[in-house]
Amino acid sequence: MKDTNVKKLHIYENFEIDNETIAIFAIENNPFGKSIVYHSNLGVFFVDQTTKQLINKYKDHHNWHGFMISRTFSRIFKLSGHLPIVDGVNIYLPLSGSKSRCPDWVGLHQLSSYQEKDGQAEFITKDGEVFRMAFSGHNLRAIIHKACFISECHVELYRKNINSFATIVLKADRIGISQSFRDCRCRLHLHLQRIDKLSWDFWIEYFSLTLRAITDEIEPDQDRAVKLKFSQFNKKRRI
Repeated sequence: MKDTNVKKLHIYENFEIDNETIAIFAIENNPFGKSIVYHSNLGVFFVDQTTKQLINKYKDHHNWHGFMISRTFSRIFKLSGHLPIVDGVNIYLPLSGSKSRCPDWVGLHQLSSYQEKDGQAEFITKDGEVFRMAFSGHNLRAIIHKACFISECHVELYRKNINSFATIVLKADRIGISQSFRDCRCRLHLHLQRIDKLSWDFWIEYFSLTLRAITDEIEPDQDRAVKLKFSQFNKKRRI
């Protein structure tokens, strides 16, 4: 990857991100495309779509949760900063960008290690390839740790839901960089020991966010609408 000659890259028509995508880079004022994609099977190429457009298609076709999983857990644990797209073990993390610029994205599940170097984030893929991305933050490990924690929480919720089905097993609970936090005993990871409460908190927040979105245009007092819905929900639960 580090020796890739940009002038020799081909253009991939109608590309859609899947979970084999390693990273996408936003580029500006380039006659060949609007983004560069690094894919584990297809290599490196231009696409005539912005990274925002690519991520939106990914959410529509491969991950219907969108930001809801990470947004829900961020509310539960009061996490701030970069909001990843998480679906089980698959994690896409935005690393740069602003309101006026599309961000670069990296798939943490496709990587084996990382480090901050000279104001950039340096990554090594599972195949040993090295590449760098712009990183203007102050603590790369904290950002990656948070994203991987959210992934682990989502996987544990899946595990809890399928425990009663003996023929269903998870292929892996952590892949890529997430494996480096397997033995983490930080304050956040200790919450995974209380999966029953975490599960309940998750669905409360998830439905709360969903209701806020639904009532955004039809209910002027959103907090009142959400509280009303959940009072009804809790009554049914006690019956």
